[in-house]
Amino acid sequence: MMIKMKIAAILFFAVLTGTGSATEIIRDSKTGRNIPTKKMSDGSIWFMKELGGGQGYTWSQAVEACPAGWHLPEKIEWEKLNRLAKDEGGLLEEFRSSGTSRYWWSASRFGRRFIAYLCSAEGERFVCNETDISERYSVRCTKD
Repeated sequence: MMIKMKIAAILFFAVLTGTGSATEIIRDSKTGRNIPTKKMSDGSIWFMKELGGGQGYTWSQAVEACPAGWHLPEKIEWEKLNRLAKDEGGLLEEFRSSGTSRYWWSASRFGRRFIAYLCSAEGERFVCNETDISERYSVRCTKD
């Protein structure tokens, strides 16, 4: 009986998060919402929903927004995720469908100007472009 309950709890967790490889649920202290995470095949762990329920953050706010133990991904981490998306069918669509935004901040700055990278799910890949740091976009975090 106890084994059946444990199996049911594991299956419920997987269904609740929408993925069989979710590793934990993070509670967004700003909104009280639960944010599912996913462990990728390279070992990185990503938020599968936006922090703050998709509210817009300026770049300065975004680099401080992730909870302890998590960080705003650098451009190189988005590029790694892009390679995984090519190898793992459905990953890109999972990112698109699991939130309100298709645009997320990167922690990387572009030169000395007040510009940062903005990453988006376009077509069959993630694309990172420069944008002004005063714009407001969503935040996805990755585990330290």
